[in-house]
Amino acid sequence: MKIKALFLGLMLSQSVLAAPGVVVLAGGGPEGDIGMEKDWSYTLYKKLIDNGDTTKDGKIKVVVLSLDKPDTNFMVDYLKSMGATSSENLVINSKKAANDPKLVKTLADADVLFIRGGNQGKAYQLWKDTKLHEQIKALADRGGAIGGTSSGSMGLSQYSMTGGQDFTSKDVMQDAHSPLLNDKVDPSVSGIHNDFLNLVPGVIVDTHCGERARLGRILAVQAKVIEDYKDDKIVGICLEEKTGLVVKDGKAEVFGTGVVHFTQETEGTKMIREPGKALVYTDIRNDALTQGWTFDLKTRLPDLKKKPESAQSIRPVTLCGLADDKFSVEGSVVTNYTMNEPEKTRNLFIANDAHSDFKLKTGDRIRGLVQTRSLVKLSEHPESSIVFLDANSKLEGIGDNRFISLKKSGKEAEVPSLILDCQYCSFTSTSPYLSNQDDGSQTLRSAGMVNMRVHVISKDVAYNVKDHTTSYSDSEALGPTCEETVKKKVTKFLDDQQKILTKMICK
Repeated sequence: MKIKALFLGLMLSQSVLAAPGVVVLAGGGPEGDIGMEKDWSYTLYKKLIDNGDTTKDGKIKVVVLSLDKPDTNFMVDYLKSMGATSSENLVINSKKAANDPKLVKTLADADVLFIRGGNQGKAYQLWKDTKLHEQIKALADRGGAIGGTSSGSMGLSQYSMTGGQDFTSKDVMQDAHSPLLNDKVDPSVSGIHNDFLNLVPGVIVDTHCGERARLGRILAVQAKVIEDYKDDKIVGICLEEKTGLVVKDGKAEVFGTGVVHFTQETEGTKMIREPGKALVYTDIRNDALTQGWTFDLKTRLPDLKKKPESAQSIRPVTLCGLADDKFSVEGSVVTNYTMNEPEKTRNLFIANDAHSDFKLKTGDRIRGLVQTRSLVKLSEHPESSIVFLDANSKLEGIGDNRFISLKKSGKEAEVPSLILDCQYCSFTSTSPYLSNQDDGSQTLRSAGMVNMRVHVISKDVAYNVKDHTTSYSDSEALGPTCEETVKKKVTKFLDDQQKILTKMICK
């Protein structure tokens, strides 16, 4: 009996740790046209086909899986145009269909599976623990290629937002224990599951990151996973639209027009999650990477030996911020995008209404504009701090270059502010494509930052503009002072220059 139990345990373990030849994660948005090899999606999706014939039958068969019948055959035709021998749709919209041997046998000899967007919570409820689920695992086990876009990507990670609830960054930042984070079918359990496809270990994936302002959302979900599953090594991956990852052998390479955010805790991270109260989450590392960067999921670091051509090192930051003891700035509803530096401060920029569905004068709802322009501003001014300030919140100076985030007034619960800073940034880069948020001027391109910091603060946490640190009381400061950081960075910079000079002299 012990041998049998051990055997079953090994079988289950192998199923959970399925190792597909390649996984492609796309952040949503329209793909390029068939035949247009320079479009963002061609190189990304072609990696699925390039994985080859894993069934050894001399063919490359593609199956496009969805919950509902697609309006067109575009995706089938698009993947076939890249070199597949055959490509077909598979619609599974019920538990009965997911257990129908005649339907799911379509996957038995498939080399590539692509999961369309839709409703990942519904997919979890209808596909989990079915014959379809078994076939997907079998395809992964034999080294097949599996990809998805939008919600189709979100179900592929070890931890997946498949609870069936829809929520915004503001929802889960405003209430760290929001019921929206629970499963819709069974609210007594977490809506973040770890028992679905589990094809990319150690991560949780979100999509539409810029366009739907989901940077705060991935941080809130990451915090919940760490509390629920006691896994503080998790990496949050937030993909912007028309942007994706190719994951192979533990390496995740970025492709597309925008940025992929890789978020994780650091030694200095502090988290406060209390029911009915705003989330507090400080000193989160965020590697926001553009096309050409590769992130090692094993070391949880970007590969600095393989940088995009646009990558530029950020020299030591010598200008530290300042804030008057009594400065105050209130959030506002944005009707035309601006980013201001409040009076009585230096190197502090405010991005208003960053979490909500604000409307521009053009009538377009483009939440990602704040996120995109904020990263560009930070790449141009790495000595600065950027604050995502909700329309119902305000910042107040409390002395010693510090400020706190408060709600303005009214009955609405406190909405924390999200701060980006580059105290530890080492490189910046620029996307080779125009941003989705470009206004027609053909000038806006997404900016990437290596080793950025993100802080979610509320009235109980002060941020120091000068030192780029957070404190939870007058006596508790987290991280080194600005002067200490500058000294360290200058010393390293001079050491590196000395090494280069020595090599030149020796040659």
